[in-house]
Amino acid sequence: MMRAPKLPLKHVRQKSEQRDLRAGCHVCSGDTARWTEANAQAVAAQHHDRTGHATWVRYAGEIQYGRAAADPRQTDIEDAIASASSGDRPGAAPLPDSDAPAVAAASVSAPTKAALSKRALAAAKPEPHHA
Repeated sequence: MMRAPKLPLKHVRQKSEQRDLRAGCHVCSGDTARWTEANAQAVAAQHHDRTGHATWVRYAGEIQYGRAAADPRQTDIEDAIASASSGDRPGAAPLPDSDAPAVAAASVSAPTKAALSKRALAAAKPEPHHA
């Protein structure tokens, strides 16, 4: 008689779970979430029972069993792109020289107050009319 192999009594499975739970009251907070903790759904139900207000609950969840293995080709591709695009240059562009003018016109002087006042007087002075 063959003996059956011993199986583990409990299967160990990797599981990860993420939840995003938000709830609110249409009367008190409109579309803005008022409750965001794990018991938001229960609080929204209790708020409705106590006040008669219409409440809402938004739930987004994800459950994953096991872990996805990283694709080693992805790292190779990213490294190849980085080395091809940068060559032997640094990864970031050099910072501009703070002493250099940022715009070509920045090195041009602005007119002085005296020059502006002479122009203003000339513009305001009436031209003599010749008959």
